[in-house]
Amino acid sequence: AVWLITFSATALLDVDLGLLVGVVFALLTVIIRSQRPYSCILGQVPGTDIYKDISVYKVAEETPNIKIFRFDSALFFANSEFFKSSLYKLTVNPNDLKEKLKKLNKKKRKEEKEQLGLNIQIDPEDPKLTGGIKEEHNGNSQGVVVASSNMDTDGSSSSGTRDIHSLTDIQYIILDCSTMSYVDSMGVKVLKQVISELKAFNITVYLAQCKSSVREMFESTGFYNTGPRHYMFITIHDAVVSAQLNQWSILSVESESPDIVNGNNNATIDDSHKTDGVEDSSTGKELVSSGDSTASPNSTSTAPSSPTATQQKAGADLDDNGPDKTDMEKTEV
Repeated sequence: AVWLITFSATALLDVDLGLLVGVVFALLTVIIRSQRPYSCILGQVPGTDIYKDISVYKVAEETPNIKIFRFDSALFFANSEFFKSSLYKLTVNPNDLKEKLKKLNKKKRKEEKEQLGLNIQIDPEDPKLTGGIKEEHNGNSQGVVVASSNMDTDGSSSSGTRDIHSLTDIQYIILDCSTMSYVDSMGVKVLKQVISELKAFNITVYLAQCKSSVREMFESTGFYNTGPRHYMFITIHDAVVSAQLNQWSILSVESESPDIVNGNNNATIDDSHKTDGVEDSSTGKELVSSGDSTASPNSTSTAPSSPTATQQKAGADLDDNGPDKTDMEKTEV
């Protein structure tokens, strides 16, 4: 294109003007190419720590839940917006996630209103329908509607986290900065904005292979207040391994948490059984002693010492083989 424009201008106008037109057109092509550089997603070559463009190298494979983005140009004011749009197009767009989350919350509120309407139709005075679920507050009884609303309130935070995770399977985005020769203040501003927008949806951004000039720019512009230093890696493979280790640690914690909760619940149930056994044993003692005390007036006046002996014997039997030990042994079994 440069040769055709230069030749045509020289033939139609003059040699000097033709050369001037060719130089100007060549500069325009450089500016246009720098404003809209090539960008791609990288994948790992199996069995190696090499990452290549998946559209060029068919053998390269993407890592699950991780996107590796490369921008083949310096990041400055002329292409910062194109960098942002390209990144969101090839990975995930927070604006689309916001729309999905709004629709999901709207649907959830609609279901809660329908459930609330069903609870209101239940008669709170009917124990068969309410199942005896009531809450006493300042002497006033409140029915199932209040109990169900409290349950919804307690589970809102956990359900919100699950909703965010269900929007996308991408958890980490790694930026390959090896092709960025420099970054200006506008480029740093766009990077901060991208990291903040993705962080709102639990998506972490890593930077790999940053040149020394880029790191110096990050230092002078306060970039590390948004993107911590431990989110920067020497190679892409280091960033991928770190992301995978974080995923595995989160999965292990989530898999262990239900077992811990069940163990605490079982311990609570066992403690409650033991407490009930102690109460039952003490009640048995009181019943036996009360039975002996009521039997004493029915005894004849000629043998006043026999009720006392009977009580002592019953107390001794209770101490040896009473309901206290029996109940405790049953509870332990």
